[in-house]
Amino acid sequence: MTISVIYDFIAALSCFSKPTAAATLRAVKLFLEYSFKNGFYDKDTYKRIPCIHYNKNSTLPSVYTAEEVSKTLAEIDLGNPGGRRDYAIILLIARLGLRASDVANLRFENINWETNKISFYQVKTKKTNRTASSERCR
Repeated sequence: MTISVIYDFIAALSCFSKPTAAATLRAVKLFLEYSFKNGFYDKDTYKRIPCIHYNKNSTLPSVYTAEEVSKTLAEIDLGNPGGRRDYAIILLIARLGLRASDVANLRFENINWETNKISFYQVKTKKTNRTASSERCR
């Protein structure tokens, strides 16, 4: 493995968040160091791998305020099917706490209109979940 291959790999990490890229690069560096020190790799390439520095406090907020959600919902044009779809998606995420990946996988058969419940396969936990939708989501 040449340093140019590693630099190409570093360039490919640019599409990931800084913490993810930094952790990945650190793992590669530790692996190469281990390989060199234990005789599995004959070059000390790991010494030339840079560290990715980032400000841990520079991430996006993990939650939106109720006011921000209300303002976003108020901006959606409910006069067309796309607007109504977007409104429903934001309600599912903001009011029920569904993840975007779970909303993307929802189908009409996941919704029981009589019991006011939504059953869905959660991508993150790989489990089927059931949640009650509120009147605001109807």
